[in-house]
Amino acid sequence: MISQSDPDRLASEPAVARVLGSVKKLRATTAKDLYASMQRNVDSKEKNPHKKDVPMEFWPLIKVVRIFTKANALSTGAVIVDLPGVQDSNAARAAVAAVDDKTAKSLLGDSFKRQLKYDGIYSAVTFICSKTDDISVIEAAESLDIESDISASWSKIEKLRGELQELKKTLNDAREEKSDLVDGLEQINTLWDKWDDLSSKHADGQTVFAPSESKKRKRGATSSKSRKRKSSYSSSSESDDEDYNSDSDKENNPDNQNRQPLTEFNIQEKLADLKNQKKKIRQSLKELDATLSNIRQQIKTIQSEEERLLGAAKAVCIQGRNTYSKGAIQRDFAMGIKELDQEAAIEEDGETFNPDEDIRDYDKVARNLPVFCVSSRAYQKMRGRLQKDHFNNDGFRDVNETEVPQLQQHAKKLTEGGRAASGCRFLTELSQLLNPMKTWAANDESRSH
Repeated sequence: MISQSDPDRLASEPAVARVLGSVKKLRATTAKDLYASMQRNVDSKEKNPHKKDVPMEFWPLIKVVRIFTKANALSTGAVIVDLPGVQDSNAARAAVAAVDDKTAKSLLGDSFKRQLKYDGIYSAVTFICSKTDDISVIEAAESLDIESDISASWSKIEKLRGELQELKKTLNDAREEKSDLVDGLEQINTLWDKWDDLSSKHADGQTVFAPSESKKRKRGATSSKSRKRKSSYSSSSESDDEDYNSDSDKENNPDNQNRQPLTEFNIQEKLADLKNQKKKIRQSLKELDATLSNIRQQIKTIQSEEERLLGAAKAVCIQGRNTYSKGAIQRDFAMGIKELDQEAAIEEDGETFNPDEDIRDYDKVARNLPVFCVSSRAYQKMRGRLQKDHFNNDGFRDVNETEVPQLQQHAKKLTEGGRAASGCRFLTELSQLLNPMKTWAANDESRSH
């Protein structure tokens, strides 16, 4: 259709004409509702398989989106602007994958340098390092030379992992033992039903014989303890049954002619023995369940302690990397500013330029550069969000360690200069308005006298 059309024809389509030049205002009380109302205008068919046979879809070219929200960080008038990347200064926000790979000096792109050079707004620059939760404890400890700080925790972790492995092996053995006991109990229940049936037939005056030995179901390899226990429970029933056949097989087996019929005493004795075996197995199962519960509790305790120690080690590594990153960024930024000053001095008067003479206090520039190493995911997790996401925030003991609250306070302070200037400007304009009015009022009063 598009290849056979032209812009005028497409614009004259009734469905398109109703949309062009129109303004849609979306209002919602929650972000979820606002997102849902926006989706029909920006979502694609490929991302939404439920949309079928839609005659027309919206795909707007967005010029600007203004979002007004009651955020505490923006309460003093700060505005967050997300500019399109130009592979220069704005790309720096995504380029700081690691301090070792990209320094603050190398992140000062050409346009950013020009802006700093002509505007001189060095104090308005803030560096934000994100995803501080994404860290490898071992690699960070080695690269930052803080292995001694986490060696004690790491030794405990390795010891706990050894204990955990042994407990898991013990748990598997106990499970196999329980499975064997359950199988043995099922076999005894089957024998009980057979002997109880023989007791009923004997009470009706029938001649009955002991049931033949049933072929035992073979299982895989089990622990020696479970095999011994199972053998002790089933030995008597096997020895009593192996010399007899049931009356149902009597006609097919000539050996039954040499077997002795069961008496009431034989039957009751066997039932009592089976009852005693069931009692022992149930008692063993009860003890084994308690053992399993105890092992699981031990495993849970060890895993909890391991997570705590890992969290402590991770916290040390995160804080160590943050400290190193802040210092490296501040030093490199100051060096970048020094290079800009030297370039400007050379352009102004290259003959009198002295590279050994500092134009400003670059140590102070480094100290005054705000650098925040934040973890938005850890902050949101600790504030009750991201409940469905599998994210571990063990490296952060409280929200302040994510540095998001500090960044919010910094954003609120950023507008202090602008607000003070705005207040002074208002007072000046008010004074300019009141002074002529005072003069006029004074002159009018003098004329009236």
